[in-house]
Amino acid sequence: MCFSDHAVTAWVHDLRRKGIVLPVVIGIPGVAEVRKLLTIATRIGVGDSARFLASHSGLMGRLVRPGGYAPDELLTTLSPLYAESNVGVAGFHFCTFNQVETTEQWRIAFLDELQA
Repeated sequence: MCFSDHAVTAWVHDLRRKGIVLPVVIGIPGVAEVRKLLTIATRIGVGDSARFLASHSGLMGRLVRPGGYAPDELLTTLSPLYAESNVGVAGFHFCTFNQVETTEQWRIAFLDELQA
C-alpha cells in the first residue's frame, strides 16, 4: 500500500529499466476511513509505514480529508504515468476495503468533476 506518486512512478520506471515489460495495473486505496486504512496496513505487513504516517501528522493531513481518505490527489498525480505509452501502465485498480458503494460514489463524482 503506497500513497506516494513518486514511489510508484520510480517503481514502474525501475521495472522497465530491468527489462520487465508486462503491463502494470497500479493498485490505489479507495475511499476509506483512516482507522480502517491503518488497521489494514498493519494486517498486510506495512505496519511500519502506517506508524510512520501516524507519527507525521502533516503528511497524514495531506492524505486525509474530513470523513476519511479519498484517492483524488494520488490518482491525479499518477495519471501522466498512465498517459506515457512507452511505460505500459494498463490502468488502475481501486482497493475498496469492503466500501464498494462509497468508492463507487466517489468514482462517479470524480469522473463528473473531470468532465465539468
